[in-house]
Amino acid sequence: MSKKDNYCRVLNLWLDSLEFNQASSVKELGVVKAILKGEKIDSELLVSDLRVFQKSGQLIGISQEKIGELNKLLDNSDCKMKTSPNHLKKIMLEVFNKQEYKLLDSITATTHEVYIVMVNEKKYAIRIATKDKPAFYTELWALKNSKRLNISAPELIAGDDSKKVIPFRFTVETFIEGYHVPSTEKGKLKIAYDKLSQTTLKKIHKNVTSGFGPLDEHGKGRYATWQDFLQAKFEKAYRELKKQGILPISTLRKIDNIHNTYIKEIQVQTPKIILGDLHPKNFFVQNSSFCFVDLKSIMGGDPLWEYGLINYYLDIEIWPSYVARTNSALRRYQYYLINITINKLWFHHQHKQDCTGPKEKLKRYLANFPDQ
Repeated sequence: MSKKDNYCRVLNLWLDSLEFNQASSVKELGVVKAILKGEKIDSELLVSDLRVFQKSGQLIGISQEKIGELNKLLDNSDCKMKTSPNHLKKIMLEVFNKQEYKLLDSITATTHEVYIVMVNEKKYAIRIATKDKPAFYTELWALKNSKRLNISAPELIAGDDSKKVIPFRFTVETFIEGYHVPSTEKGKLKIAYDKLSQTTLKKIHKNVTSGFGPLDEHGKGRYATWQDFLQAKFEKAYRELKKQGILPISTLRKIDNIHNTYIKEIQVQTPKIILGDLHPKNFFVQNSSFCFVDLKSIMGGDPLWEYGLINYYLDIEIWPSYVARTNSALRRYQYYLINITINKLWFHHQHKQDCTGPKEKLKRYLANFPDQ
C-alpha cells in the first residue's frame, strides 16, 4: 500500500470516528506521525494542526471546516477511501445478526471493494462503494430486476444506501461459482462471446427501457436521446485527450471529423437494455450457461454498442444475428469503436495504466475511415 493510500485510509478512519488504535496498522502509525509533524505526503497532500487522543481515537481540535477540507481532499484524490474489518463486522451484524465470518478473498476496484466471505457455511460477496457514484444505484436496480430482464446474476441479499450501518453504500450478494475465461485465451473467449450472442444477449437486448445511457435507481436512462449520450461520452474523453496532449493533433482532428460526420447519421429510437461493459471478468461460465457480475454499467441504448465493446476486448468482430448488417449499421458500429476506444484510452491515462493497447486499437479502428 502506497503512502498516499495509507494517508487516505487514516483520514477516512478518523472521519468515520472508528477507534484508531484498533483499526490501524503499525505502518499507518508512521503516516500519522508524519501528518502530525506537518510533513508532506506525496508532495501535494499536507495536513496540519491535527491532534489525536490515541487511547480512544477521538478527534481533538479539529473544526467542522477542517473536516470539510479533509472530505474534499479525499473526494478529489486519485486514491480510494479504504474500508476496514470494523466495517465488515457491522455489515455482518446488520445482515446476518452475527459478527463472525471467514474472509476468503478481497478485490479492490476503481470505485468499490469486494469481500468474499463465508457465513453459516455459505459464500457471499460484499460489495462496498468506496466512492459516491450513481453507478451504485444502477447496479442495485439491475440486481433487483435481473430475473425480469433475463440476466443471470447473483441474488441480492441486502442493499443499503443509508450510510447508517457503515459510512459507505453496500450490497450483499450470493457468491457465484464458476470460472472466468482468461483474457489471454482469445480462442476460448471467442467461443464464449459467440455463445453469449446467440443465446443470452439476444434475450437481454429484447428488453426496452425509457431513456438512454446509464440507468438511474428507477431503471430510466439519463439522456433523452442516444445521440445525447454519445455526444457526452465523446466530448469528455476528447477534451481530456486534447488537453493532456495524449494524441497527435492530426489524429485528434481526424477523430473529431469522424465524430461530427457520423453522429448525425445515427438514429436509434428505442433504448434497449445492454450490459454496457461485457469485460471477460464480468461474466462467469457455469457449465453451459453464463452469470453476470458488476452490473453497474447497465444502460439503455443500441445493442451494437455492446458488440463494439466486445470487439475492443476480444480484437475480433462478432456481429449479432438479430441485427441486420446494413451499410448504415456498419458505419454506426465503426463509429462506436472510435468513441469506445478514446474513452478507454483516457481511462488508462487517468489511472496511470499502459496506454499502448488502446492506442494500437485506435489506430486500427481509424483505418476504417479514409482521410478526408
